[in-house]
Amino acid sequence: MKLPVRAGILGGGQLAKMLAISAYGLGVKPLIFAASKNDCALDAVAEFVIDDGTLGALKNFLAKCDLAVIENEFIDLLRLKNALGKTPLFPSLDCLEMVQNKLHQKTYLQKFGIPTLDFIPIKNMNDYDRCVQNLGPSLVFKREKMGFDGRGNFVCERFNKKKFLKTNSFFTGYAEPFVDFKIELAVVGAVSINGEISVFPTIETVQKDGQCHFAIVPADISEIKSKNAQEIAIDVMKRFGATGVFAVEMFYLRDGRLVVNEIAPRVHNSGHLTMNGFGISQFELHWRAVLGMSLPKKALLPKSPSLAMVNIIGKRKIKTVRNEAFNFSKPGRKLRGDFWIHWYGKWGGTFNRKLGHINCTGISVKQTLKTAQRIRNRIKI
Repeated sequence: MKLPVRAGILGGGQLAKMLAISAYGLGVKPLIFAASKNDCALDAVAEFVIDDGTLGALKNFLAKCDLAVIENEFIDLLRLKNALGKTPLFPSLDCLEMVQNKLHQKTYLQKFGIPTLDFIPIKNMNDYDRCVQNLGPSLVFKREKMGFDGRGNFVCERFNKKKFLKTNSFFTGYAEPFVDFKIELAVVGAVSINGEISVFPTIETVQKDGQCHFAIVPADISEIKSKNAQEIAIDVMKRFGATGVFAVEMFYLRDGRLVVNEIAPRVHNSGHLTMNGFGISQFELHWRAVLGMSLPKKALLPKSPSLAMVNIIGKRKIKTVRNEAFNFSKPGRKLRGDFWIHWYGKWGGTFNRKLGHINCTGISVKQTLKTAQRIRNRIKI
């Protein structure tokens, strides 16, 4: 594809913003299709369209673009299909249809023989009894649509059908066993339109209430297991017809097995540490993949022995006009390693929202993570 390219980004949040910022250096002019004039990604572009909910708005936007990418998979696929025309979309509609619905995603994982936890679809009241009989009393229920950052997931360590249905009477999705895993992992990689594949080293993540709080490299697993995780991720990307960046989240179980938890067909929170810890970020890698540029291999090696990313998540239940600034007090003691603060500039309330993240590089994982957490604790929102 000849440069410069007009690339449409469907979405206006922080992922869209970071995609837009990384696009310019490659000769790509990003355009944003946003839900609101307050979306933070609009700060990074000169041209944007605010979605008015009509088919025409999306159709006209896409007609201006040489190609289009998504910020996330939570979009109206029927509307997108009717509006797309001849504009190339990455990932494809077929891929998005396989991944967007979590029950479909789980079913395809099983069909392709990719290791994942056992599950039972919830179609009627009798299925709840089947879940307990076949999966045990400790269960996790996942909604089939619009589940992210812990939303749509329900952990029931001792499942009580009556209690669950009292607050989830219209639940649609599936149940899987609640497992006491050793650690959570993510592999972020990309498939180019030419079929070339590159993956970053396996990342260890820590979630709280279903939301990522920090990520580290290297993960606390053996080199063999790390390579095994990368191989599983590559298999997933091939089977699901990936183009561009994919993130494959996994559980490393106490019995030594690796099982796929969920798939994100896009740039991902776990990959934010690539922005400062590698020769190329996940965002640049995404653009290179969809433009048909070569995918570097050496640039996907970490710049330092250890990397850490800590999310800046709002703690106070307050409303603010805009999170343009924060108070940062200098740490009293000398910090070990380098750090970068990435601030998203979001509008609206701060509580339980990802407002930015901190990347750190250092000598040891323990010290690097400690530095990142010290920086986070010095930020007052």
